[in-house]
Amino acid sequence: MGQVRGPSLRHGTQEREYTSVSSTVFDKVSLLCCSYNQETILHRMLQSFVYHHQDVRLKALIVENSADNDISDFLKHHEVPYWRNDTGDTRHSPSVDLGLARLRTKYVLLCDSDIVIRRSLHRLLGMLIANDLDVAGTAQGNRGGYVLHNRISPHFCLINLDSVKKNGIVFHDQERVDRTGSNGFFNHVPVQNNDGRAHYDCGSTFFEDCVNKNLRIGTISGLDQYVFHAESLSWAESANKELGTQRRNMFMDESAPYQGVDIRGRFYR
Repeated sequence: MGQVRGPSLRHGTQEREYTSVSSTVFDKVSLLCCSYNQETILHRMLQSFVYHHQDVRLKALIVENSADNDISDFLKHHEVPYWRNDTGDTRHSPSVDLGLARLRTKYVLLCDSDIVIRRSLHRLLGMLIANDLDVAGTAQGNRGGYVLHNRISPHFCLINLDSVKKNGIVFHDQERVDRTGSNGFFNHVPVQNNDGRAHYDCGSTFFEDCVNKNLRIGTISGLDQYVFHAESLSWAESANKELGTQRRNMFMDESAPYQGVDIRGRFYR
Protein backbone atom coordinates (compact mmCIF):
# COMPACT_ATOMS: atom_id res chain seq x y z
CA MET A 1 0.00 0.00 0.00
CA GLY A 2 1.01 3.57 -0.55
CA GLN A 3 1.39 6.19 2.09
CA VAL A 4 -1.75 6.94 4.12
CA ARG A 5 -2.82 10.51 3.62
CA GLY A 6 -5.20 12.47 5.78
CA PRO A 7 -8.46 14.05 4.67
CA SER A 8 -8.30 17.29 2.76
CA LEU A 9 -10.74 20.16 2.46
CA ARG A 10 -11.36 21.79 -0.90
CA HIS A 11 -12.71 25.29 -1.43
CA GLY A 12 -12.48 26.15 -5.10
CA THR A 13 -8.94 25.33 -6.17
CA GLN A 14 -7.45 25.36 -2.69
CA GLU A 15 -6.64 22.20 -0.77
CA ARG A 16 -4.83 21.57 2.46
CA GLU A 17 -3.89 18.54 4.52
CA TYR A 18 -5.25 18.17 8.02
CA THR A 19 -3.48 17.14 11.17
CA SER A 20 -4.39 13.92 12.95
CA VAL A 21 -5.67 13.18 16.44
CA SER A 22 -5.49 9.97 18.45
CA SER A 23 -8.58 10.11 20.67
CA THR A 24 -11.52 7.74 20.73
CA VAL A 25 -14.30 9.30 18.66
CA PHE A 26 -17.05 6.72 18.57
CA ASP A 27 -19.01 8.29 21.42
CA LYS A 28 -19.77 11.10 18.93
CA VAL A 29 -20.55 8.96 15.87
CA SER A 30 -23.39 6.62 14.88
CA LEU A 31 -23.13 4.17 12.00
CA LEU A 32 -26.10 4.37 9.61
CA CYS A 33 -26.72 1.76 6.93
CA CYS A 34 -29.80 1.21 4.75
CA SER A 35 -30.16 -2.51 4.05
CA TYR A 36 -32.00 -4.24 1.22
CA ASN A 37 -32.11 -8.04 0.75
CA GLN A 38 -28.42 -8.72 1.47
CA GLU A 39 -28.15 -10.50 4.84
CA THR A 40 -24.76 -12.14 4.27
CA ILE A 41 -23.25 -8.94 2.88
CA LEU A 42 -24.59 -6.85 5.76
CA HIS A 43 -23.31 -9.41 8.29
CA ARG A 44 -19.79 -9.36 6.84
CA MET A 45 -19.75 -5.55 6.80
CA LEU A 46 -20.68 -5.43 10.47
CA GLN A 47 -18.12 -8.14 11.29
CA SER A 48 -15.37 -6.06 9.70
CA PHE A 49 -16.38 -3.05 11.82
CA VAL A 50 -16.28 -5.10 15.01
CA TYR A 51 -12.96 -6.76 14.19
CA HIS A 52 -11.13 -3.45 13.79
CA HIS A 53 -12.80 -1.75 16.77
CA GLN A 54 -12.74 -4.35 19.51
CA ASP A 55 -12.05 -1.71 22.18
CA VAL A 56 -15.44 0.01 21.75
CA ARG A 57 -19.12 -0.72 21.37
CA LEU A 58 -20.42 1.04 18.27
CA LYS A 59 -23.53 3.16 18.02
CA ALA A 60 -25.52 2.08 14.99
CA LEU A 61 -28.86 2.01 13.24
CA ILE A 62 -29.80 -0.22 10.31
CA VAL A 63 -32.77 0.97 8.27
CA GLU A 64 -34.21 -2.32 7.08
CA ASN A 65 -35.87 -2.09 3.66
CA SER A 66 -35.98 -5.76 2.66
CA ALA A 67 -39.06 -7.44 1.23
CA ASP A 68 -39.41 -9.93 4.11
CA ASN A 69 -38.54 -10.13 7.81
CA ASP A 70 -35.51 -12.42 7.52
CA ILE A 71 -32.90 -9.67 7.95
CA SER A 72 -34.93 -8.01 10.72
CA ASP A 73 -34.91 -11.35 12.55
CA PHE A 74 -31.17 -11.66 11.98
CA LEU A 75 -30.52 -8.16 13.36
CA LYS A 76 -32.77 -8.79 16.36
CA HIS A 77 -30.95 -12.04 17.14
CA HIS A 78 -27.56 -10.28 17.04
CA GLU A 79 -28.84 -7.30 19.04
CA VAL A 80 -28.08 -4.82 16.25
CA PRO A 81 -30.35 -1.75 16.46
CA TYR A 82 -32.61 -1.48 13.44
CA TRP A 83 -35.78 0.22 12.25
CA ARG A 84 -38.09 -1.61 9.90
CA ASN A 85 -39.14 0.77 7.12
CA ASP A 86 -42.93 0.65 7.01
CA THR A 87 -43.45 3.84 4.98
CA GLY A 88 -44.03 2.11 1.65
CA ASP A 89 -41.00 3.85 0.07
CA THR A 90 -38.00 1.57 0.58
CA ARG A 91 -35.64 3.26 -1.88
CA HIS A 92 -32.16 3.86 -0.51
CA SER A 93 -31.99 7.66 -0.71
CA PRO A 94 -35.29 8.48 1.09
CA SER A 95 -34.37 5.81 3.66
CA VAL A 96 -31.27 7.78 4.62
CA ASP A 97 -33.49 10.63 5.80
CA LEU A 98 -35.58 8.18 7.83
CA GLY A 99 -32.40 7.00 9.53
CA LEU A 100 -30.98 10.48 10.14
CA ALA A 101 -34.24 11.54 11.81
CA ARG A 102 -33.84 8.72 14.35
CA LEU A 103 -30.24 9.43 15.40
CA ARG A 104 -29.05 11.83 18.09
CA THR A 105 -25.25 11.79 17.91
CA LYS A 106 -23.52 14.86 16.52
CA TYR A 107 -22.00 12.84 13.67
CA VAL A 108 -23.31 10.05 11.47
CA LEU A 109 -21.16 7.72 9.39
CA LEU A 110 -23.33 6.76 6.43
CA CYS A 111 -22.20 3.45 4.91
CA ASP A 112 -23.38 1.04 2.25
CA SER A 113 -23.78 -2.60 3.22
CA ASP A 114 -21.32 -3.69 0.50
CA ILE A 115 -18.22 -2.22 2.14
CA VAL A 116 -15.50 -3.91 4.16
CA ILE A 117 -13.52 -2.03 6.80
CA ARG A 118 -9.80 -2.69 6.35
CA ARG A 119 -8.38 -0.97 9.43
CA SER A 120 -9.39 1.03 12.48
CA LEU A 121 -11.25 4.25 11.72
CA HIS A 122 -10.22 5.99 14.96
CA ARG A 123 -7.52 8.11 13.33
CA LEU A 124 -9.45 8.91 10.16
CA LEU A 125 -12.67 9.93 11.89
CA GLY A 126 -10.67 11.79 14.52
CA MET A 127 -9.03 13.92 11.85
CA LEU A 128 -12.36 14.76 10.23
CA ILE A 129 -14.02 15.69 13.52
CA ALA A 130 -11.05 17.61 14.90
CA ASN A 131 -11.06 19.83 11.84
CA ASP A 132 -14.76 20.66 12.16
CA LEU A 133 -15.95 19.26 8.85
CA ASP A 134 -19.66 19.08 8.08
CA VAL A 135 -19.46 16.45 5.33
CA ALA A 136 -16.52 14.27 4.29
CA GLY A 137 -15.91 11.38 1.92
CA THR A 138 -15.00 10.69 -1.70
CA ALA A 139 -16.01 13.30 -4.28
CA GLN A 140 -17.70 12.00 -7.43
CA GLY A 141 -19.02 13.62 -10.60
CA ASN A 142 -19.66 12.38 -14.13
CA ARG A 143 -19.23 8.62 -14.55
CA GLY A 144 -20.51 5.70 -16.59
CA GLY A 145 -21.15 7.95 -19.59
CA TYR A 146 -23.68 10.04 -17.64
CA VAL A 147 -23.57 13.76 -16.90
CA LEU A 148 -24.09 13.85 -13.14
CA HIS A 149 -24.30 16.49 -10.45
CA ASN A 150 -21.46 16.21 -7.97
CA ARG A 151 -21.77 14.31 -4.73
CA ILE A 152 -19.86 12.82 -1.84
CA SER A 153 -20.23 9.10 -2.41
CA PRO A 154 -22.75 7.71 0.12
CA HIS A 155 -20.89 4.42 0.47
CA PHE A 156 -18.76 6.07 3.20
CA CYS A 157 -19.73 9.58 4.18
CA LEU A 158 -19.29 11.35 7.52
CA ILE A 159 -22.09 13.85 8.21
CA ASN A 160 -22.27 16.48 10.93
CA LEU A 161 -25.90 15.84 11.76
CA ASP A 162 -26.20 18.91 13.98
CA SER A 163 -25.00 21.14 11.16
CA VAL A 164 -27.20 19.75 8.39
CA LYS A 165 -30.28 19.87 10.63
CA LYS A 166 -29.50 23.46 11.66
CA ASN A 167 -29.33 24.41 7.98
CA GLY A 168 -32.53 22.57 7.07
CA ILE A 169 -30.76 20.14 4.73
CA VAL A 170 -32.22 16.74 3.94
CA PHE A 171 -30.54 13.92 2.06
CA HIS A 172 -33.21 13.33 -0.59
CA ASP A 173 -35.16 15.89 -2.60
CA GLN A 174 -37.75 14.24 -4.82
CA GLU A 175 -38.68 17.51 -6.57
CA ARG A 176 -35.23 17.88 -8.14
CA VAL A 177 -35.11 14.20 -8.99
CA ASP A 178 -38.45 14.47 -10.81
CA ARG A 179 -37.58 17.74 -12.52
CA THR A 180 -34.41 16.32 -14.08
CA GLY A 181 -35.84 12.91 -14.98
CA SER A 182 -33.39 11.21 -12.62
CA ASN A 183 -35.70 8.67 -11.00
CA GLY A 184 -33.94 5.73 -12.61
CA PHE A 185 -30.90 6.27 -10.38
CA PHE A 186 -33.04 5.95 -7.25
CA ASN A 187 -34.77 2.61 -7.85
CA HIS A 188 -33.61 -0.59 -6.18
CA VAL A 189 -32.13 -1.51 -9.56
CA PRO A 190 -30.85 1.90 -10.73
CA VAL A 191 -31.30 1.74 -14.50
CA GLN A 192 -31.43 5.26 -15.92
CA ASN A 193 -32.18 6.42 -19.47
CA ASN A 194 -29.22 8.51 -20.66
CA ASP A 195 -30.75 11.47 -22.45
CA GLY A 196 -27.72 13.74 -22.13
CA ARG A 197 -29.18 15.89 -19.37
CA ALA A 198 -27.43 16.46 -16.06
CA HIS A 199 -28.94 13.99 -13.62
CA TYR A 200 -28.97 13.66 -9.86
CA ASP A 201 -27.63 10.47 -8.30
CA CYS A 202 -28.02 9.29 -4.71
CA GLY A 203 -26.54 12.03 -2.52
CA SER A 204 -26.31 14.71 -5.22
CA THR A 205 -29.11 16.96 -3.97
CA PHE A 206 -27.67 16.67 -0.45
CA PHE A 207 -24.23 17.74 -1.67
CA GLU A 208 -25.70 20.62 -3.70
CA ASP A 209 -27.51 21.95 -0.62
CA CYS A 210 -24.38 21.63 1.53
CA VAL A 211 -22.43 23.67 -1.01
CA ASN A 212 -25.16 26.30 -1.25
CA LYS A 213 -25.20 26.64 2.54
CA ASN A 214 -21.39 27.02 2.59
CA LEU A 215 -20.85 23.96 4.77
CA ARG A 216 -17.31 22.66 5.23
CA ILE A 217 -16.83 19.74 2.85
CA GLY A 218 -13.79 17.47 3.06
CA THR A 219 -12.47 14.97 0.55
CA ILE A 220 -10.50 11.95 1.76
CA SER A 221 -7.37 10.90 -0.08
CA GLY A 222 -6.51 7.19 0.09
CA LEU A 223 -9.87 6.09 1.47
CA ASP A 224 -9.44 2.65 -0.10
CA GLN A 225 -6.75 1.92 2.47
CA TYR A 226 -9.49 2.07 5.11
CA VAL A 227 -12.52 0.84 3.18
CA PHE A 228 -13.15 -1.63 0.35
CA HIS A 229 -16.30 -1.00 -1.68
CA ALA A 230 -17.86 -3.62 -3.97
CA GLU A 231 -19.75 -0.88 -5.79
CA SER A 232 -23.15 -1.89 -7.23
CA LEU A 233 -23.17 -5.30 -5.49
CA SER A 234 -26.47 -4.49 -3.79
CA TRP A 235 -28.29 -4.35 -7.13
CA ALA A 236 -26.05 -5.68 -9.91
CA GLU A 237 -27.09 -9.32 -9.50
CA SER A 238 -30.62 -8.33 -10.49
CA ALA A 239 -29.56 -6.30 -13.54
CA ASN A 240 -26.34 -7.86 -14.78
CA LYS A 241 -25.60 -11.38 -13.57
CA GLU A 242 -21.98 -11.38 -14.73
CA LEU A 243 -21.21 -8.05 -13.04
CA GLY A 244 -23.13 -9.04 -9.93
CA THR A 245 -21.24 -12.32 -9.60
CA GLN A 246 -17.93 -10.52 -10.05
CA ARG A 247 -18.78 -7.95 -7.37
CA ARG A 248 -20.02 -10.61 -4.95
CA ASN A 249 -16.88 -12.70 -5.40
CA MET A 250 -14.69 -9.64 -4.80
CA PHE A 251 -16.63 -8.78 -1.65
CA MET A 252 -16.57 -12.31 -0.27
CA ASP A 253 -12.81 -12.61 -0.86
CA GLU A 254 -12.15 -9.25 0.83
CA SER A 255 -14.40 -10.01 3.79
CA ALA A 256 -13.35 -13.64 4.27
CA PRO A 257 -10.92 -12.88 7.17
CA TYR A 258 -13.83 -11.54 9.23
CA GLN A 259 -16.09 -14.55 8.86
CA GLY A 260 -16.80 -15.90 12.32
CA VAL A 261 -16.42 -12.57 14.16
CA ASP A 262 -19.15 -12.37 16.78
CA ILE A 263 -21.18 -9.16 16.44
CA ARG A 264 -23.81 -9.94 19.05
CA GLY A 265 -24.13 -7.14 21.57
CA ARG A 266 -21.38 -5.06 19.93
CA PHE A 267 -23.73 -2.37 18.62
CA TYR A 268 -26.12 -0.09 20.46
CA ARG A 269 -28.14 3.04 19.77
